Amino acid sequence: EEPSEQSFELVDELLELEAQNAIYTT
Repeated sequence: EEPSEQSFELVDELLELEAQNAIYTT
């Protein structure tokens, strides 16, 4: 398993959270 893959998943989750935040704050 490559650590970069795990990091990518984490980044994806963070991006999703950021998107939700943006929607709520708009």
